[in-house]
Amino acid sequence: DAVVSIISPNPLTSTDTDAITSSVTSIDSTGSVATTTIGGSLDDSIVYNNFGDSANGGLGVDTLVFNQDVILDFGTFDGSNHPIDNVEILDLTNASITLENLSSSDILDITGNSATTLKILGDADDTVHLDGWATSGQTNQDGITYNVYTDTSGTSTQIWVQADVGHVVL
Repeated sequence: DAVVSIISPNPLTSTDTDAITSSVTSIDSTGSVATTTIGGSLDDSIVYNNFGDSANGGLGVDTLVFNQDVILDFGTFDGSNHPIDNVEILDLTNASITLENLSSSDILDITGNSATTLKILGDADDTVHLDGWATSGQTNQDGITYNVYTDTSGTSTQIWVQADVGHVVL
């Protein structure tokens, strides 16, 4: 068990405490290091650098920013070991990222919401492999054009992939 104390010369308001993002690093008996980052109740940006770690965006519209080149295979995760929770936007623009086997159940695990949209920001260096999705046209939000993909199993789940992403494989 661990206790974390925040010491402030001024009283903290609920706005102050809502803005806190925490990160906990643990080392098990084998020397394996794992870090869990948990966002507050506001809109958070969490940098995801170590792909053995986990991230939980908490409340709000949260963005997970990838800064290292990686291939992330969602086919290796299930609901009990999913490293990403309560995140609504994956930002791949800072590195060359490949997301593989991204299914509707992964979207529900990632976003923590049964009827939601996951947005993926990226560029020509990025690849997204979708498992069980159909093309549903395009949409524009906040000046960004997204290709829209709808789950073919009948849920209302969607993935919006920035049109600049180099490769989307269905």
